[in-house]
Amino acid sequence: MTDAALQYVDRVGPRGPTTVSVPVENAVANIDAEIAAIEQLRIAALRQRWRDIYGAEAPARLGSEFLKRALAFHLQERMLGGLNRQTRLRLKALEKKPAGAKAVRGRLASPASVKTGTRFLREWKGVTHEVIAIETGQFVYRGTVYRSLSVIAREITGMHQSGPRFFGINQNGSKNSDKETVDG
Repeated sequence: MTDAALQYVDRVGPRGPTTVSVPVENAVANIDAEIAAIEQLRIAALRQRWRDIYGAEAPARLGSEFLKRALAFHLQERMLGGLNRQTRLRLKALEKKPAGAKAVRGRLASPASVKTGTRFLREWKGVTHEVIAIETGQFVYRGTVYRSLSVIAREITGMHQSGPRFFGINQNGSKNSDKETVDG
C-alpha cells in the first residue's frame, strides 16, 4: 500500500495518545465507530476524554451534548484533517470584525437587522411608546433620531436596558413569540 493511501491517525486510548497509520477507507469506518462510542459515554467519561485531549478541564457549563459534539469534531479533524490555511485566515479576520459591522466609539456595532419602517410599540408605566426604524439604521422616537434601541430604552426607563430585549426582538431582528411589541 502506498503512503498516500494511508491516513495517520492520532487516537486517545486508555494508555494515552498514540499515532497509527490506517488505510483511508478504514479511517472513515474508525471515525464512525469512535463517534458511536462517544455517544454512549456519560458526562464523567466525556469530561475525562476532554482532559485527555486538551490537557485541561472541560468548562463546567458545557453539557454532555455539547461535549459529545466537540469531541466528535475533534476526532474527525484529527483523522481527516482540519481547515485549510485560507479558511483559517478568513475565520481569524471575521473574529476581529463581523461581516457588515461598523465601528462605533471603539466598539463594534452589529449590522442593522431591522427593516426600515418597522414600528416598535412598548407600554411602560401606563404610557405607550412608539419607535420607528429608518433607512440609516437609526430610530426615531418622539421626533428625535437615536443611534440605537438601547439609548431609547434608557430614555424611557431612566436606566440602562438592552434595547432589543426591551422592545421584544431577537438577535436576528424577529419578534419574540411571547410579546406583542413589534408591529412591522
